[in-house]
Parts: sequence; C-alpha cells; structure tokens
Amino acid sequence: GVLTARIALLLDQYQSVDLQRNFFRQLVEKLQSLPGVASAGATASIPLRGNVMISTIQIQGQPPSDFGTENVPEARINSVTPGYFAALRVPLIEGRLLDDRDGTGAPNSVVVNQAFVRKYFEKEDPIGKRFEAGLVPRTGGPKTWTIVGVIGDTKQRGLASDIMPEVTASALQWPLFMMTVVLRTSVDPTSLV
Repeated sequence: GVLTARIALLLDQYQSVDLQRNFFRQLVEKLQSLPGVASAGATASIPLRGNVMISTIQIQGQPPSDFGTENVPEARINSVTPGYFAALRVPLIEGRLLDDRDGTGAPNSVVVNQAFVRKYFEKEDPIGKRFEAGLVPRTGGPKTWTIVGVIGDTKQRGLASDIMPEVTASALQWPLFMMTVVLRTSVDPTSLV
C-alpha cells in the first residue's frame, strides 16, 4: 500500500533552497489531497535503498570529539517533510515528530532513532539535547540542532544491514533538490502513478 517516486529538480530552474523547499512542500500537499492517499511525505533517503549521508557530530555537554581516532561520533543524516513518518509508519517512541512548527524561522529541530539514543544517550533522556553537525553543507558548516523526538529504527542499507545512529531533519529547514515522495494509499498504489 505504498507508492514511491524519486524526483530530482533541475537546478537551473530551482537554484535556491527556497524554491526547492516550496516545490516539495506544495507537491506533498497536492498529493495528500488525492483521493485514496492516506498520508504523503518526502524523504532524501528512503529505507532499504542504501543512500546514506553521514556527518560527524559533536554533542553539547559531552567531551570534545577527537577526530584523530577511529571513534569519531557520527550519524546517518536524512531530511523529510511532515507526513513522511505516517506514510512509512515509522513509530514515535518519545517526544514529537517533525511538523510545520519546524520551518524556516524556527530553531533547528531533529528526531533521532533508537540506535542514536543507545549510542550517545544510553543513560540520559535525549529530548532537548543539542549537537552540532554539518547537515547543511551549502550554507558553510555546522549548525546546532535540538532533539525533539525519538523514532523507531529503520534499516537503510538492506534487511541484512546493521542499524546506524540516525538524525532526521525537517525538509522545511534543510531542503534538498532530490527527494523520494512516499504515498500510503487505501487503493492500489499503482493506480496513482
């Protein structure tokens, strides 16, 4: 009951991040309104496909990372629109999901998966914790992000792969020019192609 479609915008027509953000926001809104669509969203990296972006991270209040060792804190990073988690039925474990509150003028918010919590916050509540990561390479470096929720683990590199610590930002704050649209349907998904 899920239809996916990968969409890459032409950069000569969608040069700015604002144009990219608005395109995917409007597209998801239109798709959500189609008869037979229960939920719609978009993601930079859909589970099981193996598209993995990784960033080093520095968690505030924890010792500085030693980038000269093999144990540099890092996480897989993703960007999604509101509605993505419902479309793929990724469960909320704690806190809240990303939504319209996490837009351009709001503080940078992310949700993390359970593997992230196990690795970096084994004995702490992660909600409200902050860290720096290079999630927005086009704007010149690390930004500080606040954890607002914890989601269930998903496999990114195939069913036999290990689950990596994962950080998911809102596409309203970290827009990309290429995303996969995800539609959960109450009708035959191919009828919506």
